Amino acid sequence: MTSSRQRQLRDIDTDGVADRRRQSGLAVAERGMTHSTPVVATIQGVRQVVFATQSGLVSVDPLSGSLLWRFNTVRLLPVARGLAVVYQNMVFVCGAHAYNMGSVVMQASLTNGTWTTGAALVDQ
Repeated sequence: MTSSRQRQLRDIDTDGVADRRRQSGLAVAERGMTHSTPVVATIQGVRQVVFATQSGLVSVDPLSGSLLWRFNTVRLLPVARGLAVVYQNMVFVCGAHAYNMGSVVMQASLTNGTWTTGAALVDQ
C-alpha cells in the first residue's frame, strides 16, 4: 500500500514533471537542464519545485507540473550551475567558478495570484 507521502514524492520526481509538461505546456527540459537537483520549497505559502536550468530558474507546481514562475539568468550568468538554495522568497544560484561566472539571488513575489521575479543581488 502506498502512503500519501510516497505518492507526493513520486508526483514530484523529474520524470513525473516531464510527463506532465505536455499537459501544462511547460517544457522544463527544453530550457536546458543542468546537473543540479530540483529543490522542493514553499515560497509565499505555495509548495513548488524549483529547477536550475541553463537559461535560469523555473518553478512548477509539484502536483500538476504547471508553471508558477521563471527567472532568466542568461543576462546575469551565462549558465546556472549547482543547486538552487531557497530561503523564504529568495532563491540563490551560482555559475561555475571555473568559468568565472558569478551568482544571483532571485526574489519571487505573489500578489493577487500573479508571480513576479527579479534580481535581489547579483555578484559577477
